[in-house]
Amino acid sequence: MLCGALFLSAVAVLVPEKPTQWNGDYIFLLVFIAIVSTALGWFLWLYVLDRLPAWEASLSVLGVPVVAILSAHLQLDETASGFELSGMLLIGAGLALLSLFNWRQQRDKNP
Repeated sequence: MLCGALFLSAVAVLVPEKPTQWNGDYIFLLVFIAIVSTALGWFLWLYVLDRLPAWEASLSVLGVPVVAILSAHLQLDETASGFELSGMLLIGAGLALLSLFNWRQQRDKNP
């Protein structure tokens, strides 16, 4: 994270933009995103890891791009490109195959 923060700080200095307008709403949102959202996200991720095997929990990470694209479509009326749609289909197919393999393995284990 430190490397990413250093890189983003350098980009922020080098790219010309208007200065940040510090006000109460901006500070509230900054604190909320930095502390509450991040803490809640880590808490939920650790909660999932505690209850599922790591390989199974990590599969949920593959759904993040799909949710992001669908949310952008619903909220912002953005249209997905052919590459994005094919990526979503490949992710879905991969998850389906992994679920099928896991189901077959569990079935073979418990006849």
